Amino acid sequence: MRVLRPFGELKVRVGVDALFQWVAPEPVEGTPALTVQLTAGDEVLNLSAVHADLSVTGFGADRRNLTIVATTNTAGLQGKYGDAFLITDKDGVFPVRVTKIDDTSLYIADQLPRDVSVSVAEPAALQFSTWTVALTAADVTGTAQANTAYYVDYDAFYGDDAPDVDNLQETGVMHIVNKFFDTGLTHNMVVAAASQLGETLPRGQNDYSPQLQESLDEMVLWIRNEVPVGLTEDNLPAGAQFRPAHLSLLKAVLLDAIDEDLSAKFRNQAYSRLRTAMKKVTWMDINADGILDSGEEDVQVTGANANDVTYGEVSDTHESYADSWFIGRHH
Repeated sequence: MRVLRPFGELKVRVGVDALFQWVAPEPVEGTPALTVQLTAGDEVLNLSAVHADLSVTGFGADRRNLTIVATTNTAGLQGKYGDAFLITDKDGVFPVRVTKIDDTSLYIADQLPRDVSVSVAEPAALQFSTWTVALTAADVTGTAQANTAYYVDYDAFYGDDAPDVDNLQETGVMHIVNKFFDTGLTHNMVVAAASQLGETLPRGQNDYSPQLQESLDEMVLWIRNEVPVGLTEDNLPAGAQFRPAHLSLLKAVLLDAIDEDLSAKFRNQAYSRLRTAMKKVTWMDINADGILDSGEEDVQVTGANANDVTYGEVSDTHESYADSWFIGRHH
């Protein structure tokens, strides 16, 4: 089951099994544990690494080609699940991204900043950062619940003789919902519609997934400031009508560090498209069940979290919204 993660919040559907995925911020020792604070009581689940640590015994001259002990069951771990830590005895820990595994050769997206001392006798360990556990309808997703706190407890590891850094915790918010907002914009749609941008795919990425998420985050924050108090983007009846705005925002995100003027034009276009899409919203799906129920046609989008019956005008500039955006905000 697909899970959405707008700016750290996690959304799963009611009654549907989902896969919780946690990307560790530092190397981990032992088994991390996920706790979900449900109204029925805390649910504690142990996480599993996507793959056991790999043994690194050498490096190529480019410091991007690592020699590893041959391993199995690595299909699909490159790219999306390629975040990892290279843990060495003599040179410390390096965050890396795995882009290819071929028998005893492993490639990372960016070269290491310096030579590293490893050998067959003194190998380094490559630890994948992604840990997972199933969220089942029986244990977690059986009942709708918003703003559900969850946290992952873990111990960090920087080497056998490094100080123990135990009892660390990373927290987040989970929403168990009937349906969640999604524009449906995909990598292939972006490639087909943004050919004028040329080769903008960052090195080390296989697709535009990070930029799709970043632009969706920005759009969701804007929408939350526009819908009536007590509702969120998940109460909009259709996310697809916001796809043109999502595409414009993604173009802006891609150009933020390349061409500020062109990026600003795409962002202004995006917010113009957002306002147009919001004006076309004629009802709000209060219970987020996808069905127009009695009374839901009377709830209208007004802007600025007001309760007026007409749509409120908003500024044309992206910066105007900055003061009213709050990460993790819910009405």
